[in-house]
Amino acid sequence: MLIEIGWGRSSIVVKIEKHVEETKRVLPFESRAIHWKEEVYFSTPIAIEETKLVSHVARGHVYYWPPEKSMCVFYGVSQPYTPVAYLGTLIDPVTRARAIPDGATLRVDTHSVDPSLSDIVAALRDMGYECATPLDEGARIVTCFKELATRVSYVAPGRLSMALYPESYGIYIETEPLFRYTGTVFEKIVLEVLSNEIQERVEPSVARLDLDEEGNVVVSACVSSRKELSDAIDEVEKVFSVAGSTLATIVKRISSAPIT
Repeated sequence: MLIEIGWGRSSIVVKIEKHVEETKRVLPFESRAIHWKEEVYFSTPIAIEETKLVSHVARGHVYYWPPEKSMCVFYGVSQPYTPVAYLGTLIDPVTRARAIPDGATLRVDTHSVDPSLSDIVAALRDMGYECATPLDEGARIVTCFKELATRVSYVAPGRLSMALYPESYGIYIETEPLFRYTGTVFEKIVLEVLSNEIQERVEPSVARLDLDEEGNVVVSACVSSRKELSDAIDEVEKVFSVAGSTLATIVKRISSAPIT
């Protein structure tokens, strides 16, 4: 089941995989967003009596916190205050959850795909993606998510989510971040290594390493027509996988280097 969590003129979408009936029976409802470390959570009318609780969570996953009956969306590396129950997965890139204003009034209800974007959604679903059409400043966009077979990030192994923005001139595609870019010499060297590896292994035509508006390193692409979309997504996926696996290798080598 997909649920849409909206604030102002924007929203994110979550796929509920566990405790679906307990969630469905209380929809719709309103709540208030609270940011803590690298998660956003909000109280709910959901009542879960008996369930398995965990102390370790993964970026991009959604959990239930029993003490306050809260739904928690983890968008970074922080861990829960006390044990939580797994609910599902964020379809959107994690940066969209991070963008929810602290204290914002949230509207929580079921989500249905916008018919005007059904052809884009169909193409993505054929490639194995879970899809949604949340609001972005009043306009419907497409977000999608799937687990890759290869490790793509040292903080979220296998996760790939992206947002697609249909415009009059084409479709802009942007993945969730590989890492935060601050302009250090080390980061510039890492980007050069990643770029060289991508050119050698993928030779992309439309996909490229890029920065999002918050200064995160992402993979982006732009196509002029929906007919080009499947090939572009396939290329974005390959570039993201190569960049992520190379980044993980760099981190592993640094962490295993002897201290002198």
